[in-house]
Amino acid sequence: MKKITYCFLLLSVIVFSSCEFNKSVKVDLTTGLTSKGSGLSCEDVFLTVNDEKANRNVFVFGEGFNINFNQIEGFKRLGNEVFPGMELLILDKQGDTILYNPDLYADYPDPITKTPLLLSTMITIGNPFRSNRSYTATVHIWDKKGKGTFDTKFKFTTIPNKSIETRSNGITANEVYLYDEEIDTVIASNKIPYDNEIMLAFDNLKGFKSKNNLCELGMRMVIEDKNGEPVLSEDDLLKDQTMDATQPNKQVFGSFKLPKSVKGPVTLEVIVWDKIGTGKITTKAILDLK
Repeated sequence: MKKITYCFLLLSVIVFSSCEFNKSVKVDLTTGLTSKGSGLSCEDVFLTVNDEKANRNVFVFGEGFNINFNQIEGFKRLGNEVFPGMELLILDKQGDTILYNPDLYADYPDPITKTPLLLSTMITIGNPFRSNRSYTATVHIWDKKGKGTFDTKFKFTTIPNKSIETRSNGITANEVYLYDEEIDTVIASNKIPYDNEIMLAFDNLKGFKSKNNLCELGMRMVIEDKNGEPVLSEDDLLKDQTMDATQPNKQVFGSFKLPKSVKGPVTLEVIVWDKIGTGKITTKAILDLK
C-alpha cells in the first residue's frame, strides 16, 4: 500500500506536458487541481491551510485555504518588474456564480519584482457558501504586458463544523456556526478564545408561524463549565423582539464572552423556539478554551 501511495505522489507532479515548450497541462491527483499554461508556466501549484501545505479538497465551513502558484515564469519584464492579472471565479454545482473577482491584483500598490515569483489567492468558506455543497474554483492568470496565460481549476466540497450538533423540530436553518466578532472570522473548530465576543448564528431560519405578518422568536442560552457549573444562563435573549414574516432570510444570533477564570471545556446549548407555533431548533457544542 505504501508503494502505491508513493507512485501516486510522483504522478501528481506532472501528468502530461505538450510538445510545445510554452504549453503544458498539469494534474494533481491528490487534490484534483488541474492547470494549463500557454506562454506562462508554473513549477508548483499547491494548496495551503494556515500556511501549511494541504493535500485535500474537503473543507469545513469557516475554513480558509490558499491556491498558490510558485515559480510562475514567462511574464514579459519591464526592467525587473512583471505585471500579472488574476481572475477568480467560483461556481456551485448548478453553475450559479458564488464569488467573482475580475482581477485580484488590480489594486496591487507596488510593482512585482520578486524572483522566483509566487502568486496566491485565498478562499474563505463562509457566506454565501453552504455546507454539504460542491464548488468549482477557476483561477485565470494573465500577463498584462504580454500574451501569456495560466489557468487552474479546482473542485472542492464543504462540510459543517462537526463540533456543532443541531436538532430540528419544525424549524430549520441553512447554516449554524460560531463566529468570532473580534477578528471577523467564522470558527471552523471547537476551539474559542478567551475574552473574545463569540456569536452562535442561525442563518435563513424557516418554519415559524406568523401573526399580523410578524414572527415571535425566543432564544435560550446556557453555558456550563467542565464541572457542570453554570457560567451563563439566559432564558430569552430575544425577549420582546419580533421579526418581519416577509423577510426572506431570517437570521438570529446570540453572543457570549468567557473570561480566563472559566474552566474549560465548556458546554454550550442554545434553543431557538417559535412563540406563536410549536417549532424549535436546538444546538449543542462542547468547546475548548484557548
